[in-house]
Amino acid sequence: MRTLKKNAFWVGVSLYAFLSLLTIPTLRAATLVDFSTTFGGFEVQLYDDQTPITVSNFLSYVDAGLYDHSIIHRSIPGFILQGGGYDLSSSQLYTIPPGSPIQNEPGISNVRGTIAMAKLGGDPNSATCQWFFNLADNSSNLDYQNGGFTVFGRVLGNGMDVVDAMAAVPAYDATPQLGSAFSNLPLLNPLLTANNLVMINSVTVVPEPSSYALFGLGALALMVACRRKLLQPAHA
Repeated sequence: MRTLKKNAFWVGVSLYAFLSLLTIPTLRAATLVDFSTTFGGFEVQLYDDQTPITVSNFLSYVDAGLYDHSIIHRSIPGFILQGGGYDLSSSQLYTIPPGSPIQNEPGISNVRGTIAMAKLGGDPNSATCQWFFNLADNSSNLDYQNGGFTVFGRVLGNGMDVVDAMAAVPAYDATPQLGSAFSNLPLLNPLLTANNLVMINSVTVVPEPSSYALFGLGALALMVACRRKLLQPAHA
């Protein structure tokens, strides 16, 4: 009887292994990126399938580290929080070098918690490196304005708590010092210094867990469960 139980155990493990291997190519359907900020971290799920051009463009900046040590340069309460345009180095602001403009990919609504590409007025296909978080449901406006703004991801979990904390920082008009792009610059206090800027410390792709590691953990869990079952005393 014990031999039959052991055979059943190994058949179960083998079946689990086979089924797990079948799922390996589809462990993660979308790219995840981690935003590390002075107010905490959060993850964003990208819409790889729906907006492939935009996601590929965004990841090219991420992979090059161009969003590391960048700032939130435009904050409009109840509307949007914008970044991706300027980085801080040695207490100086520099423009993030933009790549070629990309094709607009509208279609996903600009609702609260989504991330979308910024672009030039009157040119739907002018997005390069700048992006913004929708702080509210802006679909009635941004889904149609300028050909529609391309939403290419969404903030996960409680991540909007961090985004809202950044959005709660008072904004000041720094146009005289820095130019028109900084008319709504969030600062921790009115003094325009590097320490008062709202920082994006880094944006990185979240590594996908190894398929075989996940399989190994699952198989181990199954073996433990089966062993406990085998060790249970027999009952009449």
